[in-house]
Amino acid sequence: SAMITAAAQGATSTMLAVTENAVDVRRLLQAMNAAIHATARSKFVMTCFASIFDPATRTLYYGNAGHNFAYHYDAANRKLTALVVRGNRLGDLVTSDYEVRELTVQPGDGIFWYTDGVIECENLHGEEFGEKRFRELVQRNATLSAEQALEGILRECHGFYGGVPQKDDLTLVLAKVV
Repeated sequence: SAMITAAAQGATSTMLAVTENAVDVRRLLQAMNAAIHATARSKFVMTCFASIFDPATRTLYYGNAGHNFAYHYDAANRKLTALVVRGNRLGDLVTSDYEVRELTVQPGDGIFWYTDGVIECENLHGEEFGEKRFRELVQRNATLSAEQALEGILRECHGFYGGVPQKDDLTLVLAKVV
């Protein structure tokens, strides 16, 4: 997995340098896909939900390579919505293309990205945390500051897991629009 991550990071760095930091999501995912495919020859793949935010227009551009959908919290309507967009995992097919969608965000909105380890980790009884429980937890914490929301979500996740050694990483990234 370190080799795959290095290929993805190298492709990202190259795209940023070649485009002078003006990379778009589709080209970024295509470059990462090509690098991973060339490195692993479809034996290893990687999932990725890629996002680029344009602060001038308050637009989030996003694409997906087989990863969990990120969530958008619309503060004005107090509504949580999955950012649904699909695409092949990075490294699956050299010819993969990626759909890009866009979302205009407003002050107070939040974006929540996470890995499958958060929802697939189990408690002492072998029960997974699950997508529904996670979605409800994000909704309950979405109005808090980014730091408070992150702390609240992780505290409840770890409480559920009850000290059981986890099989996967637990990664949660969130951004609040100001």
